[in-house]
Order: sequence, then structure tokens, then C-alpha cells
Amino acid sequence: MEYLEFQKKCGELGLHIHDNLAIGVYKEYPLSVTRFFTGMMEICCYLTEDDWEKVQERLEHSSVNRQASLIYEENRMAWKIRNCEYGKLLSDLNEIVNILSDCHIDVSQRCALCGREETDAHAMIAGTNRPIHKKCIQKKLVNTRLEIEEKSYKKGIIGAVIGCILGSLPNLWVYLFWGQTYAVLFLLLPLCIYYGYKFLGGRMDRMVVVVTIILSILSVFCMEIAYLVNYNIQEQFVPDTLFWRFKMLIKVFQIDGLFKYIFKNSSLKLLFVFVGIIIEWEVISKNVKQMEKNIEEIMDTVN
Repeated sequence: MEYLEFQKKCGELGLHIHDNLAIGVYKEYPLSVTRFFTGMMEICCYLTEDDWEKVQERLEHSSVNRQASLIYEENRMAWKIRNCEYGKLLSDLNEIVNILSDCHIDVSQRCALCGREETDAHAMIAGTNRPIHKKCIQKKLVNTRLEIEEKSYKKGIIGAVIGCILGSLPNLWVYLFWGQTYAVLFLLLPLCIYYGYKFLGGRMDRMVVVVTIILSILSVFCMEIAYLVNYNIQEQFVPDTLFWRFKMLIKVFQIDGLFKYIFKNSSLKLLFVFVGIIIEWEVISKNVKQMEKNIEEIMDTVN
């Protein structure tokens, strides 16, 4: 089915159109129809496990006869049709709702957000068209925005510093016991900084990435300097005291081309740090900002 035909025909069925998604209530049952670019159609509806047990046998039998594939997981029933034309879509829609009706599947009026009855709308939640209260989704969006605003850069940075220290401990521990470091352990550093920032309530935006990059690089350089100080103390056979460590630290900073040497010596470690930051970016994409976007997308599907 072509895009324009999909929108026109689904609109005639009383469904609300959102690009390649049609959602609404068809013959009393809330459902959704998704059109894929491959020509496949997917009809979805919400079924509890008890309801699924009642209709499973008939739906599976019917899907085989109609050459459709049937999937049920996490209270979501998905009926997939390949190379679907409008007549086939309408026939399968009727087949599904007739089976639900014959098996006495009650149409839920319980809000998917608050659990109370007497809902006044439906919206796409977790991939299915569910009954909701409009006030509930609006309240959810307001609370999410308030949560973002209440976050603090100051607390986040404090947490990031704590996370940086904890993330550096594995390498320090390995160095103390084996006298060497493993670059792969630096993968942990950005993640520890990120979770430290998040744990203390840091505002989840680009600042967390900036803080992570700065602290990660700073941590690598500090550890390299600490290794140089320790190496010089051992090589020069001086007492391992705070006074001599401070004195060696001053001498280390007087070395010509120090930072160039450190950068060259720690290039592999920095590579693993940036790999960790890339991994962290995937985690950040699911932060509170994304939650706000998800709720706004749900609001767009209210029907």
C-alpha cells in the first residue's frame, strides 16, 4: 500500500494518522497500524497475559491461514503482514477484533499511567495504543521538566570528581601490585565520572560530556605524573616520604617537553578514554532530556 493510500484509507476507518502510523479505536478496540517502507504492515494491540491465553490459539491458527506472523511479548500483540494491500489490511483488522470480541476480551478503561478508571483518551505507550487521562500525560511532562530544572551543575561536578577518583582506583591498584598499568582499564574512567555526575543529581545535558572529557584527560595526565614521581623516587633511592615526593614532583614539572612526553606515552590510554566517552554518549542519549522527548512524542499520539 502506497503512503497516500495508507493515510487516506486508515483515515476513513476513523484512525488518527501520524506519518506512517495510524492509531485509534476500531470497533471498540484501541489499536495501531504501522506502515513500513518494505511494504509490511503491523497491527498492534495491548493484551494482558490472561487475555492472551484466551485468544492465543485462535490468533495463531488464523495468522497461519492468513500468512501473517504473530508475536506476543510484554503485553504487546503484533500481527505482521507482508506486501499488504488495503483489502488485506481491512480483512485482517476485522479478523483480529472479531476474535477478541468472540473471546470476550474486555476493552480496558484503566489509565496506563495512573491506573485509575474513566479515561478520556488513548496514546501510544510502550508500542501499543493504551487508555490514558489527558491530565496524567500533561502532569508527567510537567514533572519531567521540573526534574530537569532541579538538577544542579555544582552537585554534578562534585559527583563527577568522586567518580573520577573511583574510576582511577583500578589502575592505581594494578600499578601498586604489578608495577604497570593496563590501557583497557581506562574505559571505566568516563563511565565512573558520568555515573558520579548523575548520582549526585547533575543536570543531564552537554555539560556532563564536557566535564567527563576534562576530568578524564586530567586524570590520565595526573596518573602519568604520579608514575614519573614514583619512578624517580625508586631510581634515585631517596626516602619515600611526603617531602621527597613533593620535591620530585617539582623536578618532574621542570622536565623539558614534559607534556609532549606524557601525551605520547599515554596515547593508548587516551584512546580507551575516548572509547569510554563514546559508550557514555550512548548512555546519555537515554537521559532525562530523552525522557521529556519521549513524553512529548506520546502526547503527539493522543487520540
